Amino acid sequence: MRILKKDLKNNLVKVLVQSANDLWILSSIIEKNDLIEGSTDRKIVIGDSKEGKAKTTRKKVFLEIKVEKTDFTSESLKLLGVITKAPDFVPKGEHHSFTLEINDEIIIKKTSWFNYQLKKLEESTKKEDSLLIILFDRERANFYEVTNQGVKKLSSLKGSVSKKELDNSKNNSKKSNFYQEILREANIKDEKTNYSGIIAGSPAFWKDYLSRELKKPLYNDKLKKKFVFTTISDVEKTAIRELLSRPEVSALIKKTKAAKELAVVEEVLKALSNEGLAYGFKEVKQVVEEGNVSKLIITENKILKDREKGIFKDTEQLLRTAEKLDSEILVLSTEQKQIDGLTGLVAIKRWIH
Repeated sequence: MRILKKDLKNNLVKVLVQSANDLWILSSIIEKNDLIEGSTDRKIVIGDSKEGKAKTTRKKVFLEIKVEKTDFTSESLKLLGVITKAPDFVPKGEHHSFTLEINDEIIIKKTSWFNYQLKKLEESTKKEDSLLIILFDRERANFYEVTNQGVKKLSSLKGSVSKKELDNSKNNSKKSNFYQEILREANIKDEKTNYSGIIAGSPAFWKDYLSRELKKPLYNDKLKKKFVFTTISDVEKTAIRELLSRPEVSALIKKTKAAKELAVVEEVLKALSNEGLAYGFKEVKQVVEEGNVSKLIITENKILKDREKGIFKDTEQLLRTAEKLDSEILVLSTEQKQIDGLTGLVAIKRWIH
């Protein structure tokens, strides 16, 4: 995303959408009652409809709407609201929807901005670090992508390696072919996305076979330099958290959002174990009112659910109060089942009674 203008005196920010991830970020920032300005297509009636000479056409117009609802898909963000500013030939008060796509520009006006919202916009202007993760054993390989939006499974491979001990040349040939398939798939995905790193994890010693295969002249240096190998307990998605916490991959992932959010989760769990954590709206509100909040953490899943239920106003007020008391506000955007299991709203205390 590119920030084209930021006028916080008038609570106005103008942005250029540059990726699908930008649309996701805007969907979490734009709220009900925000004002959105931009160019959009609008159906216009030309001529006198009473005399039967009216003609309907679509025209590019510059409008402002007051947002009532947002609807995000992987390719667009639809903003539905009531027209508040428009050319004379467009009636104010009617409903209109902006459909934001890549390369669109919009102006967002809020009553006031949260610091975490502005921080999220600033972070979105930086190049997104994305990782390819391969979890595999002797006959299965699962490919996952880690981005600011979370962890997404891309594809799977099945090998034809015997479950018996692989100690003869025939089985070694089969084994090598499967590892060739894994690296071929990794190369195809990397050429398409250009990952900042590729992490390959396996139970036991299977990673050593893949590492030996990668050293062959068949594979280019660019691909080889991206690989980091580690040991994990399983090849399913549940092993990703274990993989990201391994010391051998820490240098690669320390700058990624997934790694930063993992560190926050670990801090939350540690606070929970020593009674330094409040969770749930009632408990968090109490410690906020006491000024006893070092970090207030909320998941995007919680925000979206509260908006759907029409109760986000109370949550929003709680966030604003905490921010005024110099508490750090963190919004976790990747999938965090442990935090959602604690209601999606937690506070790390400054002190323990």
